[in-house]
Amino acid sequence: MLRKILFVLAAAIFSSNVFAQSGTLQGKVLDAGNGEAIAFANVSVESNGQVITGGMTDFDGKFVIKPIPAGVYDVKASYVGYHPLQYKGLKIMAGKITF
Repeated sequence: MLRKILFVLAAAIFSSNVFAQSGTLQGKVLDAGNGEAIAFANVSVESNGQVITGGMTDFDGKFVIKPIPAGVYDVKASYVGYHPLQYKGLKIMAGKITF
């Protein structure tokens, strides 16, 4: 009986990951002039002008932001000395990585 209860509990825990409703945003922030990576730039995911989540680039200008609820967002990258860059209408899908 105890085995059956543990099995059902384990199945419930693992199946919750199958129905995840979030996705991942991954990318790299580069200087448009010379193509060099911009380290420690801020990247934010926004919806209707409100920041949903965000992150920061590493030494190589790369970033990974997760979990992000599935939906359509604007992504904004900013760094001191540069004009902010914004991508509008980026679609984040559940269980997928968007680049």
